[in-house]
Amino acid sequence: MRSALNGATTMPYSLIKDIEAASGAGFDGLEIWRDKFRNFLQRERPGLLKKRLDDANLAPVAIGPLFMRCFSDDPEEFEQFQRWAPAAAEIGCDLFVVCLDEPPPDEDRKFAVTRAAQVARKWAEVVAPMKIKLAIEPVGMHRLIPGPNEAMEIVRKADHDSLGVMMDTFHYHKSSVTLGAIDSVPPDRMLLVHISDVPDMERGELTDGHRIYPGAGVVSLQQMLEIIIKNRYKGFYSVELFNERLWHRPPEEVAKEAKAHLDKVFAALQAG
Repeated sequence: MRSALNGATTMPYSLIKDIEAASGAGFDGLEIWRDKFRNFLQRERPGLLKKRLDDANLAPVAIGPLFMRCFSDDPEEFEQFQRWAPAAAEIGCDLFVVCLDEPPPDEDRKFAVTRAAQVARKWAEVVAPMKIKLAIEPVGMHRLIPGPNEAMEIVRKADHDSLGVMMDTFHYHKSSVTLGAIDSVPPDRMLLVHISDVPDMERGELTDGHRIYPGAGVVSLQQMLEIIIKNRYKGFYSVELFNERLWHRPPEEVAKEAKAHLDKVFAALQAG
């Protein structure tokens, strides 16, 4: 089982600091936070980033999140995506995480799915020649894609091999995603796992800032992960926290604690 540190967990720090922290903690990969990637490219070439990752023995797991605007006229994100795709390929990163905006409250669902699929296919066609995929992220209580079933509806409608979905244990918990829904995702379409936990709270009150280390809360992590392991998921498990209390601490300490908690989750799965 391959581990990764997500740059949101160490948000105030640079991409170079993330590399150092992830490597020092023993992670297998680094999921690169979008703003840190942009800031790095403003000063340096992608080749230098690849060397930094290679020297640290870290895989570039994914870059994100990118915001796929399906229901608003905002070309800037797509244009940035087009610029970033060759840079991602150059560093050996084969995945972007994308989040979709919400349709208007009165939008017909069938039309919204069709529109989202059209935009998703447009994005997929950009990266397909580079052998890069896009993982659509269901978001807790999102109006269009709160869970994997809804995300897969868009993927199937788009009908492109470069599209898949991801599991974020926080968002799946918040949306009360069933184990059956997780099991229904085709194995080749489950592209990434964001792993975190939450304290015992009402789901509707949860925000990203409530995320805590995996295994330290009430999310049914073992049941969720057992399903995708059964379905032969071979991708990364990326610890993604937005906990501001952690942001005030040295990234090396946070990364080591995150890895220790993730290792305990892995050990329980292997024992069970």
